[in-house]
Amino acid sequence: TSKRLLLVFGTSAWDLLAGDEMQGRNFADHKLACRQLMDEVHQYIQNNITQPWLDVKVAWRSGLAVHPHIVIDRSTMYFGPPAKAKARIKYMSLERSRVLYNAQKEAIMEYDNATVPFLDIFDATLLSADWHFPTDGRHYRPEL
Repeated sequence: TSKRLLLVFGTSAWDLLAGDEMQGRNFADHKLACRQLMDEVHQYIQNNITQPWLDVKVAWRSGLAVHPHIVIDRSTMYFGPPAKAKARIKYMSLERSRVLYNAQKEAIMEYDNATVPFLDIFDATLLSADWHFPTDGRHYRPEL
Protein backbone atom coordinates (compact mmCIF):
# COMPACT_ATOMS: atom_id res chain seq x y z
CA THR A 1 0.00 0.00 0.00
CA SER A 2 1.10 3.54 -0.73
CA LYS A 3 1.74 6.19 1.91
CA ARG A 4 1.16 9.87 1.12
CA LEU A 5 2.76 12.80 2.91
CA LEU A 6 2.08 16.50 2.38
CA LEU A 7 4.73 18.93 3.65
CA VAL A 8 3.14 22.34 4.18
CA PHE A 9 5.44 25.36 4.25
CA GLY A 10 4.62 29.00 4.91
CA THR A 11 5.79 31.96 6.92
CA SER A 12 4.65 35.49 7.54
CA ALA A 13 4.21 36.86 11.08
CA TRP A 14 7.86 37.04 12.09
CA ASP A 15 8.87 38.26 8.65
CA LEU A 16 6.46 41.18 9.04
CA LEU A 17 7.73 42.06 12.48
CA ALA A 18 11.38 42.06 11.40
CA GLY A 19 11.09 45.50 9.82
CA ASP A 20 12.17 47.01 6.52
CA GLU A 21 15.88 46.93 7.33
CA MET A 22 15.86 43.11 7.18
CA GLN A 23 13.28 42.38 4.50
CA GLY A 24 13.14 45.49 2.37
CA ARG A 25 9.90 47.27 1.52
CA ASN A 26 8.88 44.81 -1.20
CA PHE A 27 10.20 41.62 0.47
CA ALA A 28 12.41 40.83 -2.56
CA ASP A 29 14.85 38.82 -0.41
CA HIS A 30 11.94 36.93 1.12
CA LYS A 31 10.53 36.10 -2.31
CA LEU A 32 13.91 34.76 -3.40
CA ALA A 33 14.18 32.75 -0.17
CA CYS A 34 10.77 31.14 -0.79
CA ARG A 35 11.88 30.01 -4.24
CA GLN A 36 15.21 28.71 -2.94
CA LEU A 37 13.49 26.80 -0.15
CA MET A 38 11.03 25.14 -2.53
CA ASP A 39 13.83 24.29 -4.99
CA GLU A 40 15.94 22.73 -2.21
CA VAL A 41 13.00 20.78 -0.77
CA HIS A 42 12.12 19.39 -4.20
CA GLN A 43 15.75 18.49 -4.83
CA TYR A 44 15.97 16.75 -1.44
CA ILE A 45 12.79 14.76 -2.07
CA GLN A 46 13.96 13.76 -5.54
CA ASN A 47 17.39 12.64 -4.31
CA ASN A 48 16.50 11.07 -0.96
CA ILE A 49 12.95 9.75 -0.99
CA THR A 50 13.44 6.64 -3.08
CA GLN A 51 10.83 4.32 -1.60
CA PRO A 52 8.29 3.64 -4.36
CA TRP A 53 5.49 3.33 -1.81
CA LEU A 54 6.07 6.84 -0.38
CA ASP A 55 4.48 9.78 -2.21
CA VAL A 56 5.76 13.11 -0.81
CA LYS A 57 4.20 16.37 -2.00
CA VAL A 58 4.86 19.98 -1.03
CA ALA A 59 2.40 22.87 -0.57
CA TRP A 60 2.70 26.51 0.49
CA ARG A 61 0.24 28.04 2.95
CA SER A 62 -0.27 31.73 2.31
CA GLY A 63 0.62 34.38 4.81
CA LEU A 64 -2.01 35.52 7.25
CA ALA A 65 -3.55 38.94 7.74
CA VAL A 66 -2.52 40.71 10.92
CA HIS A 67 -4.74 42.91 13.06
CA PRO A 68 -2.74 45.48 15.07
CA HIS A 69 -5.95 46.96 16.47
CA ILE A 70 -6.27 43.83 18.66
CA VAL A 71 -3.16 44.81 20.62
CA ILE A 72 -4.51 46.89 23.47
CA ASP A 73 -2.79 49.36 25.72
CA ARG A 74 -2.43 47.28 28.89
CA SER A 75 -0.02 44.83 30.44
CA THR A 76 -0.56 41.15 29.74
CA MET A 77 0.87 37.98 31.15
CA TYR A 78 2.17 36.92 27.74
CA PHE A 79 3.49 40.13 26.22
CA GLY A 80 4.44 42.27 29.19
CA PRO A 81 3.95 46.03 29.53
CA PRO A 82 2.26 48.12 26.80
CA ALA A 83 5.56 49.70 25.68
CA LYS A 84 7.01 46.27 24.93
CA ALA A 85 3.91 45.24 22.99
CA LYS A 86 3.92 48.47 20.96
CA ALA A 87 7.59 48.05 20.08
CA ARG A 88 6.92 44.49 18.98
CA ILE A 89 4.17 45.56 16.55
CA LYS A 90 5.99 48.56 15.08
CA TYR A 91 6.01 47.00 11.61
CA MET A 92 2.77 45.03 11.91
CA SER A 93 0.24 46.43 9.44
CA LEU A 94 -2.34 45.13 7.04
CA GLU A 95 -0.51 46.79 4.15
CA ARG A 96 2.78 45.02 4.96
CA SER A 97 1.00 41.68 5.40
CA ARG A 98 -0.66 42.13 2.00
CA VAL A 99 2.66 43.03 0.33
CA LEU A 100 4.26 39.92 1.86
CA TYR A 101 1.29 37.77 0.84
CA ASN A 102 1.54 39.02 -2.76
CA ALA A 103 5.32 38.43 -2.85
CA GLN A 104 4.88 34.84 -1.61
CA LYS A 105 2.02 34.17 -3.98
CA GLU A 106 4.01 35.50 -6.92
CA ALA A 107 7.03 33.36 -5.97
CA ILE A 108 5.03 30.17 -5.51
CA MET A 109 2.77 30.67 -8.54
CA GLU A 110 5.89 30.56 -10.72
CA TYR A 111 5.65 26.82 -10.09
CA ASP A 112 2.98 24.71 -11.69
CA ASN A 113 0.10 24.50 -9.17
CA ALA A 114 0.39 20.71 -9.29
CA THR A 115 4.03 21.00 -8.20
CA VAL A 116 3.47 23.42 -5.31
CA PRO A 117 -0.20 24.12 -4.52
CA PHE A 118 -0.77 27.54 -2.95
CA LEU A 119 -3.17 27.19 -0.01
CA ASP A 120 -4.67 30.68 -0.04
CA ILE A 121 -6.22 31.63 3.29
CA PHE A 122 -5.27 35.32 3.45
CA ASP A 123 -8.78 36.67 2.84
CA ALA A 124 -10.26 34.28 5.40
CA THR A 125 -7.86 35.55 8.06
CA LEU A 126 -8.50 39.13 6.97
CA LEU A 127 -12.09 38.61 8.12
CA SER A 128 -11.12 36.75 11.30
CA ALA A 129 -9.79 39.37 13.72
CA ASP A 130 -11.98 37.92 16.47
CA TRP A 131 -10.05 34.62 16.26
CA HIS A 132 -6.81 36.06 17.63
CA PHE A 133 -5.62 35.37 21.13
CA PRO A 134 -6.58 38.27 23.43
CA THR A 135 -4.29 41.30 22.90
CA ASP A 136 -2.35 39.46 20.15
CA GLY A 137 -2.94 40.68 16.60
CA ARG A 138 -0.73 38.11 14.86
CA HIS A 139 -1.37 34.64 16.37
CA TYR A 140 -4.69 32.91 15.75
CA ARG A 141 -6.37 30.49 18.12
CA PRO A 142 -6.01 26.89 16.90
CA GLU A 143 -9.74 26.35 16.50
CA LEU A 144 -9.74 28.74 13.52
